Amino acid sequence: MLLWIRGALTPQKIQDRIMDPKSDFQKKMVEYLESVHMGEFITGSLEDVKKNVDIAELDDEYKNPTETLPIPPPLQCNQNECGKCKSCKAISLWETQFNSTVDDILFRLNLHKCMGGTKQYEKKKLKHGNTNIVNKYQPVTGCLSNKWGKCKARFPHKTFENTEVDMNNGALNIKKGESMLNTVTAEVTYLIRSNTDGTSLLSGTAIKAVVAYVSDYISKPALKTYLIFEAIKSVYDRNSEMLGGSLDQKEKGRILLTQIVNNLTSKMEIGGPMASMYLLKNPDHYKNHKFCPFYWPSFVQAARYVWNPDIAEHGEDQLVLLKIRGKIVGHTLMQDYVFRSVECHQVSLYDWIQLSHIENVLRTLHKICSMII
Repeated sequence: MLLWIRGALTPQKIQDRIMDPKSDFQKKMVEYLESVHMGEFITGSLEDVKKNVDIAELDDEYKNPTETLPIPPPLQCNQNECGKCKSCKAISLWETQFNSTVDDILFRLNLHKCMGGTKQYEKKKLKHGNTNIVNKYQPVTGCLSNKWGKCKARFPHKTFENTEVDMNNGALNIKKGESMLNTVTAEVTYLIRSNTDGTSLLSGTAIKAVVAYVSDYISKPALKTYLIFEAIKSVYDRNSEMLGGSLDQKEKGRILLTQIVNNLTSKMEIGGPMASMYLLKNPDHYKNHKFCPFYWPSFVQAARYVWNPDIAEHGEDQLVLLKIRGKIVGHTLMQDYVFRSVECHQVSLYDWIQLSHIENVLRTLHKICSMII
């Protein structure tokens, strides 16, 4: 999910104010960023959290937080957090539970563990050349399974004991205590109870990249041609021994087609919003606002035609033919505004498009035609 902060400064203005030595903006920005996302556990180091989780699992009443719903916070104190009433004590207990639950979820789901290696990468390379090796070795792929043996997720990350500000370019390195954790927002982790990654976008490039990524991930466009051929080739490579075997040709074709379809289906994973939409039986098109379609070029051409009648684009709109009492009547959306009533002469085009309804226009047109006939 992408959260836009109303009234927020642009990345350039934030950079300028951070680099201003006379302003306390830098301090406030650092405090805000440290409050909304973190790169470490809440209750202690990795060893402390592991120890706490191991002890908690010994209790018969312990439940895995990834399999339970979040507990809502209790009501706030009416005496401005006196610290003595039942509400304050309940809030204190809930905050303790919140911190331990978040660390438990982070330990289970967010802690990166590098897997694989260059040996697995070599085995994977050899599988195309010798089918006997394929049967003998099943390569274990992971983030280290590449010819460099370096983590593809770029772990371990650099840690910072305190938030640092580069006064040369205004870049911020947020406080981070665990090298094998991404930055997260504790409240989001507690509510969603799954692997999450929280990032503050402080540059225009990062914002554009994330918007493009989120849009592409939600819409899940069709597979590109090279991905389709790659999926088909991988199926043939895995079945080279079967293709050279003694099976019937029809059976070979059936197996190949089944595996190709399954492989393509797995690559065409749909996004969470689309899956939820179909499971909840919602329509294909959903939104929380109603937008009026507006064909701007027709009005621009009509306005230009008044000053220059000789232009090729003479401002004609798409004509809708209506049959009223046996008569054919032409109707266009542009005419609705051009020949609007006297009471609406002061209404701008924007307001007209926003407030008028085509049903009412057609009904009025029907009455006028009836009077003329």
